[in-house]
Amino acid sequence: MESFIGHPSVGLLSPSDRCTGTGGHKQSNAQDAVQNLRLALSEHFLGASFWLDIEQDPTVRGMCYGVSHSRNVLIFLTEGITDSKFCRMEMRWALEANRNLILVKETDDRHGKPNMETLIERCPDDLKHIFSENVIIPWFRDPEFRAVSVEKILQRIAVDPRRTESTGRRSAKPLVYGKGGEGEDAEVFDRSFVIYSVMFGVVLPGAGSNTRRWAAAVRIIIFTCGVLCTTRLFTPEGPGFLDYATIIQAVTAHFMVFFQLHVMLDLLRSVEVQDLLENHIDCPKEGKKLKFKTKVLTAIVLLLTAVLSCWGWVGYLPGFWHPYYMASGNIFIAYGIAHGLAFLLILPIFFGSYFAILTIMFTLQELCNMAFLTAYNELNLVLEEEGLEAVALKGEGINVSEMDLYCFQVKYAKSWDLYKKILGQALPC
Repeated sequence: MESFIGHPSVGLLSPSDRCTGTGGHKQSNAQDAVQNLRLALSEHFLGASFWLDIEQDPTVRGMCYGVSHSRNVLIFLTEGITDSKFCRMEMRWALEANRNLILVKETDDRHGKPNMETLIERCPDDLKHIFSENVIIPWFRDPEFRAVSVEKILQRIAVDPRRTESTGRRSAKPLVYGKGGEGEDAEVFDRSFVIYSVMFGVVLPGAGSNTRRWAAAVRIIIFTCGVLCTTRLFTPEGPGFLDYATIIQAVTAHFMVFFQLHVMLDLLRSVEVQDLLENHIDCPKEGKKLKFKTKVLTAIVLLLTAVLSCWGWVGYLPGFWHPYYMASGNIFIAYGIAHGLAFLLILPIFFGSYFAILTIMFTLQELCNMAFLTAYNELNLVLEEEGLEAVALKGEGINVSEMDLYCFQVKYAKSWDLYKKILGQALPC
């Protein structure tokens, strides 16, 4: 198997650092074809790096590293490829790492043209879906026809395997991670929190157009209310005025929530979070626990929003609607009415948005923990079945092969790098 690789964080289509993978050929049949293929792709992708197992570390550890660090894995189909133990291993590593698979078939009988029915029949059951889920591109050795093959391969390479849709289009779907217990993608947020966030204008990925419009209106309301509160600094007389320090705190809180909303919602749509969800989380049990935690937390923050809003209304509205303003017969009437109505509207939105931000931050932290746990599950099946905490409490040893330990290190390091990037983006909050 061959892989064209680059650093995992490198963008696929950047001309100077594209990482591409060719994978899966039986070396006795396809060495010349794969070398020609590499040359053809190099002409189109200047600066691309290529990993070929026959040129690099030919050990199991080296092959695992090469496949796991490839953006794309090109499987060159020749006679007997599915009989090869190493090719099977590399295919499985590519699937586990969620690499972009590109299937290319030899068409020359002299160089190992495969009988596809026989090849698929001899393929292990867990790998057969590769052939039904991917288009098989014929490889022609004639230069005129070869150009067509290369063009087809380039079309498949031209997609980042971790984001098959653009960032904008991807955000039109709810955030999901890994696989649910029955093979369905698991949504990150519980339905109760989705409803809560819609109520208070926090637009999560997957929200409809009406929700997005409402969210935009909420941001405008929060910003406008912050500006309105600033006017209280210039009217120190009357019961609506507390003291300068308290009013400055209130004004600052409005703009703080406005800024936090912007940062946190951008983070949810970031490449780092998408990568975390799509490639680094595979622990359905913990996913169910997270949804339950989110449901409980939503009930708590909803109660807090209601209690604090009522407390604020009782404490502040009598001051704004005091006869000092209402019976003044001048501009103070508008001052009292405007501030009272704004306070009546903004307080639940303010608290609701703020608690939604805190809930999102908690959820992201839990998702990062799930990514770390997924890495641990790679060490031994016992960890996945019984859980890391249960195994640790037993105090008994588990058998871990050198290869499993290496794969764990790679996965954990990737998850740790993502965690630091996500944390860095969330720090302003």
